[in-house]
Amino acid sequence: MKTQKRILLIWSIALLTAGLLLFGSLINGSQTERYLGLLLFSAFLVVGGSISTRQPKNAIGWFFLAGVFIHALNGFLSWYARVGLQERPASLPAAGVVAALINGMGNFGFGLLLFFPFLLFPNGRLLSRRWRPIAWLTGLILAMQVVEIFRPGPLAFFHDWENPLGVGWLAGYFEISDALSEVLFSVVFLACTLSLILRYRRATLTERQQIKWLAYAAGLIGLVVGLMLVLSPILDLMQIAEIWFNLIWITLVTSIPVSIGLAILRYRLYDIDLIIRRTLVYTVLTATLGLVYFGMVILLEGVLRSLVGSSGQVATVVSTLAIAALFTPLRRRVQDTIDRRFYRRKYNAEQALAGFAAASRNETDLEALSAQVVNIVQNTMQPDQVSLWLKVSENQ
Repeated sequence: MKTQKRILLIWSIALLTAGLLLFGSLINGSQTERYLGLLLFSAFLVVGGSISTRQPKNAIGWFFLAGVFIHALNGFLSWYARVGLQERPASLPAAGVVAALINGMGNFGFGLLLFFPFLLFPNGRLLSRRWRPIAWLTGLILAMQVVEIFRPGPLAFFHDWENPLGVGWLAGYFEISDALSEVLFSVVFLACTLSLILRYRRATLTERQQIKWLAYAAGLIGLVVGLMLVLSPILDLMQIAEIWFNLIWITLVTSIPVSIGLAILRYRLYDIDLIIRRTLVYTVLTATLGLVYFGMVILLEGVLRSLVGSSGQVATVVSTLAIAALFTPLRRRVQDTIDRRFYRRKYNAEQALAGFAAASRNETDLEALSAQVVNIVQNTMQPDQVSLWLKVSENQ
């Protein structure tokens, strides 16, 4: 297919999908769920369209497009079935059949978005031929979701209606599939994670930077979720405002397709090390300052209460001033510690450059200075060989 026709086809599908997403966000779920779902799947749609346009051989973009399209179509069919079965019964033809289709489409779309893209990331190909059984197993899981269309008995989302497409003799199959589904999902999830780890160990420098983008997004989600679980009993975060919790969660999940798009399209690819470094520094710094702040407030309140009988706002003011004074020196100390632990090569290079800058201020011997230049290049750049050429002045 020619480039222009392929691009036209891709964005035509994307435009149709966007229309279905917008329609589904207006008619299904609560207002919060509408906007947050629209944000998440729009990110998958834009990233999928961009990858498919610029790198059509990378299957990840096509999986994103297909997964979002199926989800958007499922939203439209949900509205159709709800109107035809509940709001205005018998007003729409084949509403029961449409409701049966919904049984297998939702999880199938999510599977396209989650499993294959992670298994194929970042180049759109399996790690090796040995991973083909995992790919077939992933396909089997998705096929099992499609077969849900024929599950006999009440419809999944319309319990008062029997599935018109239900096949009675498949009842035994569904008993087995229900028991195996969680196990198979866990196996595929672990396989996708192991695939990324092995890719990173065997990858080139560029592929490692790509995998770092995805790992950063996943790590950020894990960090925030863990923080929410730790702080929720203390600050009662779950009851402050559900909309804010949902907004934070969807924003974090949206970072997954965004990070995949940045990695595959190689936009500012090598900034990921700087982002990870700053995230580590400010996460540790924030946690440390928070502990120091609350510790000082509790301690000062106890001391003031024992001395004057009332703490007032003095403890809070003093603690705030102390935190402001500690911020810069503590940030430097945390950054040096993280650089020594995780970025040792960069830290050594910075220390070597700082030492050279200090020594060169008082050095007047040209030969000694040249030797220091060669030595600093060897220590920081670590080339195979180093030679220094000095241009002789024409006046000499």
